[in-house]
Amino acid sequence: MKNKKGIMIISILMLMVLLMIMTTSMLLIATQTLNIMGKAEDKALAIEAAEAGIEYARYELSNDISWGNLMTSDIIIDLGNNQESTIIFNPGEHHSGNNLEGNSQIGTIPPYSAEIICKGLYKENGKEKQKVYLRAIFTRDDEYPCPVYSGGNISISGGNTKPSITFTGNETEPSPVRIHSNAELSITNSLVALSEGFLSSSSSIELINVNDDVMYKEGTLPVRIPVINISKIIEDRKSTCHYLPDNTFYLAGYFEYDSKNPYESDDPNGRKYWYDPSDPNARWDPNDPNCPPYNPNDNPDDPWDDPNQGYCIPHSSSGTTTDDPNVHSGYKPGIASFKESSYDNFINNYGDFYYNPPAGGAGGENRNFYNYYSVINFMEYNGDPNSYFQQYLNNELAMSMEKDVTGKNITLTLEDDLYIPSSTGLCETDMIGQAESASGGIAIVPSVYFPENMNNTLIKLDFNNHKIYGNKLWLGITPSGTGGIISDKTIDFICSVNDIKLLILSEESVRMLYRESPVASGTHISYRGIIYAKDDILVQTNSLSTGNKDFKFYGTMLSKDIVTDNCTTSPMACYPLMVTGDKSIYMETGSLNNTVIVFTTDGRDNLANLRGKDYTIKRAFTEELNSL
Repeated sequence: MKNKKGIMIISILMLMVLLMIMTTSMLLIATQTLNIMGKAEDKALAIEAAEAGIEYARYELSNDISWGNLMTSDIIIDLGNNQESTIIFNPGEHHSGNNLEGNSQIGTIPPYSAEIICKGLYKENGKEKQKVYLRAIFTRDDEYPCPVYSGGNISISGGNTKPSITFTGNETEPSPVRIHSNAELSITNSLVALSEGFLSSSSSIELINVNDDVMYKEGTLPVRIPVINISKIIEDRKSTCHYLPDNTFYLAGYFEYDSKNPYESDDPNGRKYWYDPSDPNARWDPNDPNCPPYNPNDNPDDPWDDPNQGYCIPHSSSGTTTDDPNVHSGYKPGIASFKESSYDNFINNYGDFYYNPPAGGAGGENRNFYNYYSVINFMEYNGDPNSYFQQYLNNELAMSMEKDVTGKNITLTLEDDLYIPSSTGLCETDMIGQAESASGGIAIVPSVYFPENMNNTLIKLDFNNHKIYGNKLWLGITPSGTGGIISDKTIDFICSVNDIKLLILSEESVRMLYRESPVASGTHISYRGIIYAKDDILVQTNSLSTGNKDFKFYGTMLSKDIVTDNCTTSPMACYPLMVTGDKSIYMETGSLNNTVIVFTTDGRDNLANLRGKDYTIKRAFTEELNSL
């Protein structure tokens, strides 16, 4: 009995020890669980603080693409609730950086991206209790690593010599690219190089007389084409622009000119006086019987100079040519303006001026632009920056003009952003060509005219880091330099130089014509930038004698094709019957020997890089850094 009692006592003691061990273990587990839960909660609050700092950075970058570029001190944000964010910019640490405008990687920051390093803190009683480092990479929503995207059909037309067409992501180190259409894609008569890239179409791809090593994929998923609110961009910018006159066309170049009305100066009483430019103090009253009854500007020794009529005769070069043999009194460089409601009216009048009758034929001496425009404002070039001519040009067009050392090539330079309230034409006094049905074919009847090159004379418009906004622009003067054209109408322009970097945004279509420079034979044309059209994009030659010319496009073309089957050629092109209405992007290389088009993105091109703040910053990824 005593043995049983002893065993029971021992069992009770063992059980009590076991219960004490279990109780202690449960208390330890509960304590550790609470500690772990507390740390997890503290870390979650620290992560929340770091996320808040990253979102703050995203907001700042979305409003200012250059935010953070020059920062070397951390940004500390007290979030309340014992939370604090620190965006690290101190160069002594692994710090944040902005590479949104860069086309190459900087350290750990990819091109066209921003890297944000943010420390999130959770405090207790004013002391740091938990901290977390987050790294976020932001990119812009306008990156397009491919040269050409279209919401509609893409058509690339080569020539009878099968010119080379190269698409590459980088000219010096070729990289694969993708050319995509959300509809149909066709290439004819071309040797296509894609740098191991491929063509893709959401529908079908047609290759006619094209090298057989081209890779392509049909029936792919459609690609999202961005929607840019061009009208809003124009509305936001126009208040800061120089306004151009309504429905005015300008001719820059060389003229024979004699005013129809010599009485050009008013006195305060409203009387008209003729003035002698060489003698600013000379005045004659036309009502004075002693005032000569004829135009004092006329030259009595000039057989073509009718003393009873003024004349304005634009010329296609800066010297006497066989195209214009009947020269009245020598050529005057300058700019003339006149009212016109449409380019078609202007080009038809100008074509009739040149061809009916032709300059060298019977009656050619009677050609006079006053026959088409009763009011012409002509200003003769004066190189003095303080001259009346330069002041007029600046007041009217916000431009300056100068001739180069040769004394014949002319550069117009934008001095401010422009706003076009209606329709504006900026054209050369070049020779007008007659369109042909095909290369070497006969002229189209009735005549269709297009602007041709000046003879051995280059006239260009230097954008000078400015932009042209607004309505309809006909740019018959080749652009140069850096700038942009943003229009709520179709944009038509001509390129013939190799120093262009332009942003082109159109609510309708963009029609670009290229031609050989009249003063740089055998060189290529290089266009760098972005062309975006809500409808169609056309790239065509406007010359019947383009010659051995390379056209190199460094950038991105984006076309939405918002209206199908309405693609039409530009009246500036010399083949106005070649384009049918089912295209969205149409590229024509011409049909002459060795004519080459090269498309390249030259890295990754970005719409926002040129168009300002109309972009969206998006987060590519976020990761937690264990340590710095």
